[in-house]
Amino acid sequence: MKQLQAFAVIVVCLVMPALAIEPDEDDWTVVTMAPDGAWGSATEPSPGQALAKAIRNCKAMSGRKIGCGAQSRAIKGGWLLATRCGDTNIVVAEMRLADAERAARERETDLREHYARDLPPCRRVLTINPRGDVMGVKSQDQAGTATGLISR
Repeated sequence: MKQLQAFAVIVVCLVMPALAIEPDEDDWTVVTMAPDGAWGSATEPSPGQALAKAIRNCKAMSGRKIGCGAQSRAIKGGWLLATRCGDTNIVVAEMRLADAERAARERETDLREHYARDLPPCRRVLTINPRGDVMGVKSQDQAGTATGLISR
């Protein structure tokens, strides 16, 4: 009987973690952002599923039928950052946080030098880690955008 109990404990210890609903390293995380700053994110096994869910989450936040597919980035096991500069969105995805931050700064610099010399100050409004967890969201008062929805 003790052997059977020990076997059951081993099986539970091996099987239960596999059944946990946690983003997998092989899952895709997508963030999509509308021109008004509404955003949605999702982490799913396929990029198509993640994109569809992220757009659905963005629409729920925005209340509009169109616009949530305006900008999106997808990554498997990396960082996603979104920045708002007035009504301009910058969305980047990189494997390392430092690389994502650099990419956002480079995009801001490019916009200022070539397209929008009077671009308002930029603020990060969203950070999503490699597991698909939202690490930082600024409120509407702090960043000029509403809070988004996440889904796994």
